[in-house]
Amino acid sequence: MTRPDIALTESEVSEFLDNGRNLQVATLGRDGYPHLTALWYVVVDGLIAFRSFRKSQRVANLRSDPRLTVLMEDGDSVVNLRGVKIQGRARLVDDRDLALHLYGEVTEKYEGMRVEPEGWDAVFGVWADKNMAILVEPDRIATWDHTKWVRQGKIAATKGRAITPIVLARRAGHRLRVYVSISHPVRLPSHV
Repeated sequence: MTRPDIALTESEVSEFLDNGRNLQVATLGRDGYPHLTALWYVVVDGLIAFRSFRKSQRVANLRSDPRLTVLMEDGDSVVNLRGVKIQGRARLVDDRDLALHLYGEVTEKYEGMRVEPEGWDAVFGVWADKNMAILVEPDRIATWDHTKWVRQGKIAATKGRAITPIVLARRAGHRLRVYVSISHPVRLPSHV
């Protein structure tokens, strides 16, 4: 569930996904464990779309169980974390033309090379024959944008580090706040 105070708006989600880079995709393996991969993707008609080899583990998993979770996130500190998590179902589309389209769009987005649609077959045809398109049909969407917490004063940021108030004790109705930098690594005790 998305916290309303840090949720992305619909237009922010659209812009975030349009500009995102590596999409994390989790499918369910035959053994019940998640199969997690990172993929390049584009947004087609409002849906996340990517291509995959027909014989890939990802496609085998989705043929068996179409449920998946995808995650796009960015940020390198708690003060600028943003993300969109979509739980949904995969629509497998075995359509060579759509696979060619995805190759063309992904190449432009990630490589910065525009291949005109009439050239897609010559450039990507050999791979498109072995691929299929996967469209993510959302059931649930969760979003977050921690920069909104900074703007709301719920997290203070100094020199790129987050400082979060932790309430340690109450005395006579007063809160004692101790500020701890959470950008330093925390080590677990050796017995854990």
